Amino acid sequence: MYAKFENLDEEKRERILKAAMKEFSKKGYDQASTNEMVKEADIAKGLLFHYFKSKKQLFFYIYDHCIERITSELYASSSMEEQDFFVKIRLAQQAKLELLNKYPDMFKFVQVAYMDESPAIRLEME
Repeated sequence: MYAKFENLDEEKRERILKAAMKEFSKKGYDQASTNEMVKEADIAKGLLFHYFKSKKQLFFYIYDHCIERITSELYASSSMEEQDFFVKIRLAQQAKLELLNKYPDMFKFVQVAYMDESPAIRLEME
């Protein structure tokens, strides 16, 4: 479904994702402007809609991307050999803090997305 976007070179793909994440994080879904996103990403607006059919599709792509990346890195950093429950909790918290420092925009976007009350996305978010 997103093959065209995912086949872009990594730098351009990340630039688009970061610009959209930043705009959604600042303004929420309803007030986010695709004009601002394309301006920040330095691409044509038609190109954004070539990759994503709508602002809503872009929003949910980014949401899924963030959750997938955060989850996979949390699992990768966890130790399955550790038996002590409290040590596991401490290690998980350390990993979460490291990810928060590494991907602050992702955590902010996920938080804003989760709290957004827009009727356009609320049903899918629930």
